[in-house]
Amino acid sequence: TLCRISTGEGYATRALYTNDEEVVIETSRPVILTGIENPSVRGDLADRSLIVRLSPISDADRRTESELMAEFEEVRPRIFGALLHGLSEGLRMYGGVHLERLPRMTDFCKWAVACEGAYWPSGTFMAAYDDVQVSATEDVIEDTAVGPALRQLLEETGSFDGSATEMLDLLDERRQDEKRPRGWPSTGAVMGRQLMRLAPILRRAGYVVETRRTRQGNVWELEAPGQGAGAGERSADPSQPSSMLTGGPARPVGLLRFHRELHYLHRFAQIRV
Repeated sequence: TLCRISTGEGYATRALYTNDEEVVIETSRPVILTGIENPSVRGDLADRSLIVRLSPISDADRRTESELMAEFEEVRPRIFGALLHGLSEGLRMYGGVHLERLPRMTDFCKWAVACEGAYWPSGTFMAAYDDVQVSATEDVIEDTAVGPALRQLLEETGSFDGSATEMLDLLDERRQDEKRPRGWPSTGAVMGRQLMRLAPILRRAGYVVETRRTRQGNVWELEAPGQGAGAGERSADPSQPSSMLTGGPARPVGLLRFHRELHYLHRFAQIRV
């Protein structure tokens, strides 16, 4: 719900209980969440969040609300003027902004880059935004029950190819007699849903995460960063197996995918013969 509100949401309901007319409520608003712990523990929410870590206020620096509001009223005109200065810069520069890559909040980032010249040198915003996203990625992985265990598994083995149930069995086996932490998946289906939520965050951290549907169910393929030839890169060479098999653009070719596609090519050659 918070994700839909932040990027745009439409809600349809009956206008009155006495008729069948429908009214559509549209909303798109920024949302501020505060907490001692990071509230953006879901990957989809973290993708849309700017996490600001505030410094603690010492007893010597703490003030009453009346003192704080009096100072705010004094500087309010200058704050408003600074915001208008940024707005003017953004309106002037927006049409000429071209981002090298398009992150999740593309329109927001483009607008922020257009406005940054009013306050900072060019490139300041995206550098800070990237730092925040890296920090958010680490927080989401560490805050989930299976995230640290899954990352440790991939760092040690390099890759995984199998069902969510097989992955859960493997993680349970590695835990041995340790007590399951809160939120640990109890079934393969729950593990699959957690993998689906973690997938965007893991990809941002450099992992290769793919899934394919078979007659036996979904099969997950995961590779740690740097595993396999060309991992993490997109090749434009049409001779790569991915392009030949899918007819689409070549994808990162890691060891798992390379061996699997060799197997597919071998079967294809036998059929042709």
